[in-house]
Amino acid sequence: GEEDIIIISTVRSNGKGTIGFLSNQQRTNVALTRARYCLWILGNESTLTNNKSVWRQLVDDAKARNCFHDAEDDEALAQCVERSITALDDLDKP
Repeated sequence: GEEDIIIISTVRSNGKGTIGFLSNQQRTNVALTRARYCLWILGNESTLTNNKSVWRQLVDDAKARNCFHDAEDDEALAQCVERSITALDDLDKP
C-alpha cells in the first residue's frame, strides 16, 4: 500500500557494484510509486549511475531539481542519519 513517506535503501555490498534485485523494473516501479508525499532514496551515486537505468535518470533529475544530497558534504544530513540509526537501535532494546 501507500505511505506518506518512503525511504528506499539501494545500499548493497557486493563485488560487482550492482544494485541487485532493484535492477528489476517491476520492483523498482513498486518502490518508487508508493510514497504519497516524500520519497528518499539512499545509495551510492556511482553505483546508481553506472548504467542507463531508471536509477541514473532519478539521480540526474534530483540533481537538476536541487534534491540530491551527498551525505559526505552535508553535515546536517549526516547527523540526522546518525540520530535515526540510534533511534532504530533503541527500538531493538528490551
